[in-house]
Amino acid sequence: MRAMEEMRRAEVDAQRLAAQAAHESELTVLRQAEEEHTRHRTEQERHYLETEARKRAQEDELRRRAEMRFRAVEEEIERVQTRDAARLRAVAESQRLAEDVTRRRAEEEARRHAESEAVRRAEEEARLRAEN
Repeated sequence: MRAMEEMRRAEVDAQRLAAQAAHESELTVLRQAEEEHTRHRTEQERHYLETEARKRAQEDELRRRAEMRFRAVEEEIERVQTRDAARLRAVAESQRLAEDVTRRRAEEEARRHAESEAVRRAEEEARLRAEN
């Protein structure tokens, strides 16, 4: 009876050890699955972060290029405005010079006319005196 009891105990111990080994084996499989899942999730997160970083870099580059184009357009507008202002000043200066020339010619013509009128009158007066 004692031998049966010991056999039964040995059998229970063996079953307990087998159950414990099976449990530890299951735990090891679960840990490995969890580690693999964690590695996979970490890899996905890394890939996502790298993709987002590339997107941000591309957006920054596009923004920088757009700002450069805007600046170039603004500078071109400024150059055109400066050229137009210079052209308008040149036109105004040309008009002023043309008006000065026209005015001087008119003054010269008036002076010549007055001189010739004065000479004509002087000759007329001299002729009238000579007749008297």
